[in-house]
Amino acid sequence: MRGRRPAVPASAILDEVRTLIARAAGQPCPTNADIAKRLGLSVHAVHIALRELARLRQIRAQRTGQRGAYSRRVRVLIEGRWTEWTRWTERAKPQLDDHLARVLASGNYQNDSNYKYITCETL
Repeated sequence: MRGRRPAVPASAILDEVRTLIARAAGQPCPTNADIAKRLGLSVHAVHIALRELARLRQIRAQRTGQRGAYSRRVRVLIEGRWTEWTRWTERAKPQLDDHLARVLASGNYQNDSNYKYITCETL
C-alpha cells in the first residue's frame, strides 16, 4: 500500500524504546516526541510502548507536575539490573517575560487597580 510504513513487530519497538531510554541514564529523559523522532515512530506508538513496558515492569517512571506540563524520569531493567535514573525531562519554559514586555510596549492593555492583573485588548 502506498504511504504506509512496513509493519514492525511490537517486540522490536519495545526493545528500541527500552534501549534508547537506557542510553539516556544520567542525562535528561527524552520526551515521547524525541523518542518518536529518533526511532521514526508516531508519538502515539511511543506512548503505547512506554505504557506496555511499565505494565511488564521493564521500566519505572516517575512524573511530577500537571498534565501537559510535567517532567519525568525513567530507569530501565536490563538483564535483571536497574539502570541509573535519567535526569528529569528538560522542557522549554514559556517566555512569559518576553510576552509581558511586548504587551506593555504595545500600550494595548487595561490596568485595573482593583484587580491584580492586566488584560490585553489587542496585540
